[in-house]
Formats: sequence, structure tokens, C-alpha cells
Amino acid sequence: MAVMHSSLTSAANHYATIHHSIMGDLMLISNIRSLYIDNSTAYIRRVFLEAAAAAVMVVVVVVVAAVAVQSYT
Repeated sequence: MAVMHSSLTSAANHYATIHHSIMGDLMLISNIRSLYIDNSTAYIRRVFLEAAAAAVMVVVVVVVAAVAVQSYT
């Protein structure tokens, strides 16, 4: 009886260890996934901000050029 109890306890501990390991892996995957998503959204945001800054610079250059052309004519 003690051997069976010991075997069941060992099996339960083994299952708990595997379950703990799987849950840890799932949490790690979830953390990596959320980090990747956060980084990609930050990257996309940065790209949009850089594109907006470039567009503003183009508008400024066009306006300055138009004012310069109009002041010479």
C-alpha cells in the first residue's frame, strides 16, 4: 500500500512539474508575443511620425520656394 501511495505521489508530483513547466512556457511565449507586438506598434508609430515629419518638411520647402518665386516676380 505504501509503495502504491508513493507511486501515486510521485506521479502527481511529476504531473505538477510538467504542468508548471508548460504553464511557464506559455507565459514566456505570451510575454515574448506581447513584447513583439509592443515593439512592432512602436516601430510602426515611429515610421508614421518620421513620414509625417518628412511631409511637413516637404510642405515647408514648397511654401518657401513659392514665396521666393513670387517675391522675385
